[in-house]
Amino acid sequence: MKKKIFSIYLFASLFMLTALYGGNVQAESISKAGTVQQVVQNKSGWVKEYGLWFYYENGAKKTGWLKDGGQWYYMDKSTGYMQTGWLKDGYNTYYLDETSGAMKTGWFFDGYSWYYFEQSGVQKRGWLLNGGSWYYLDQELGFMHTGEVHDGYNFYYLDTKSGVMKTGWVYDGYGWMYFNSNGTGHTGWLKDGGVWYYLDPDFDYMVTSWWPIDGKWHYFNNKGVWQYSE
Repeated sequence: MKKKIFSIYLFASLFMLTALYGGNVQAESISKAGTVQQVVQNKSGWVKEYGLWFYYENGAKKTGWLKDGGQWYYMDKSTGYMQTGWLKDGYNTYYLDETSGAMKTGWFFDGYSWYYFEQSGVQKRGWLLNGGSWYYLDQELGFMHTGEVHDGYNFYYLDTKSGVMKTGWVYDGYGWMYFNSNGTGHTGWLKDGGVWYYLDPDFDYMVTSWWPIDGKWHYFNNKGVWQYSE
C-alpha cells in the first residue's frame, strides 16, 4: 500500500513540474531560434567571421566579384570569404591587396618583380606602352623584363633598373650594341654620325680591330669606326 501511495505522489510531482516549467522551456527554445534567424537576416555589408571577411546582401553571403566603395573585391565562389593575393579567374590573372583585398591596377611590386595590371585589373603580358615608354612583360608569368630580351622575332634591350626599352647605343658590360628607333637590335653594317660600324650578327656586338666580312678583311679602330679594307 505504501509503494502505491509513493508512486502516485511521484507521478503528481512530475506532472506539476512539467506544468510549471515545460511551457517556458519550449517557449525559450522557440525564442532563441527566432533570435538566431533574425541575426542572420539582419547581417549586411562587411562582416568578419573566424578571422575572415565576408560580405552580406539581404542576409546572404556575396560570392564572386564585388564592387564596394569604388573598389573591386573577389569573394570566394564556394565559401564567400574575401580573397587576397594572386587570383586566377578563367583565363585572366589579378592581384588583390594582401591587407584590404582591393583589386590592383597599374604597376605593382610584389617584393621580387614588377607587374602591370590594366584598368580592368587583368594582368598585362607582352609589350606595354606606358608613360611614353615601352616595357616588356613576360608572356607566361607577366613580370617586367630587364636587360636583353628576345620576343620571338627580334632582340631588344631593356634598362636594367627601370625596364624601359632602349634605343641607340647600349653598353651591357661586355660590349656595345645598337638598337634602332623601334627598339630592335641592329646587326651588320651601320652608318651612324657619318661613319661606319659593324655589329657581329652572331653576338650582336660592335667589332674592333681586323674583322672578316664577306670574304674581305676590314679594319675598325678601338671605337669601332671602320678605317679601310684589304
